Amino acid sequence: MPKKVPKKISRFCIVQGDGWVGLFIDGKCVAQNHSFSPSEALKTFGIDCDYKCADLDWLGERGGFPNNLKDCKFA
Repeated sequence: MPKKVPKKISRFCIVQGDGWVGLFIDGKCVAQNHSFSPSEALKTFGIDCDYKCADLDWLGERGGFPNNLKDCKFA
């Protein structure tokens, strides 16, 4: 279970070693496990995260993502 997260955050750090991953916020460990994904880090703050796959041909032609999600083309 994640620990209470401070309201003002100035630094995230994800530390990996010997099969462990820890999320540190402002020098304090707020979550740890054997694996840790970006979505798990966001869930620590109560933020839902979706994963989508971009159309690779479209992305290759653009050379990067647009500023807005609504302008992305998905596979």
